[in-house]
Amino acid sequence: YEIPKRDWSSDVCSSDLPKSKRGRLYAISDPKHEKDELIAETEKIIGSDWPKKSSDELAKLLAHPDWRVRLEAQFTLAERGAESIKTFSTVATSSNSSPYAALHAIWGLGQLVSKNPAALDTLRTLLSDPKVSNVRGQIIKLLGDHGASDQADAFISALTANNNRAKFFAAQSLGKIKHAAAAPALLAALRANDDKDNYLRQDRKSTRLNSSHVSESR
Repeated sequence: YEIPKRDWSSDVCSSDLPKSKRGRLYAISDPKHEKDELIAETEKIIGSDWPKKSSDELAKLLAHPDWRVRLEAQFTLAERGAESIKTFSTVATSSNSSPYAALHAIWGLGQLVSKNPAALDTLRTLLSDPKVSNVRGQIIKLLGDHGASDQADAFISALTANNNRAKFFAAQSLGKIKHAAAAPALLAALRANDDKDNYLRQDRKSTRLNSSHVSESR
């Protein structure tokens, strides 16, 4: 079985360049799916006029099967600024939203934070909302990325959650905000993990960072 491919290297790379500076771009497809409705639909959506789409239409596209469509919908909404905070929040908390849609909604809010502080307040509110438990780890990550030190207690609480991803990002976020009081909780979480989860084991770095701050504060 051979996968059809197209090589654009002669189009995108100058023949004057040495081989070490050249590259290739391949388009790979499966002939069995050439006529799939989803492929035709995706091609049509990607080539459409995104700025003209309504917020409701873009919100629905956050759940599209194709990652490229979801990402374009997220970025288009983010480009609209503060007006998209409500749209992202609604998608994140809707019981009808797919896991992918909820993730893109959270990431969209993260994009807005730098120019729209209200987006960070929305993430703070969502952190305690049980309807977003499946993406709680990403909310914790974004809050930590943006230095939300006021959420330290929530991060510490997440260290005992049943969700290992939430634990992982909680440990990282506590390291980012350098919350000295979290060191005992971080050490306890690592002991409880007992090296079973590789990602949590790697968070020893955050624990060491916080432990050093405990020593400095005494």
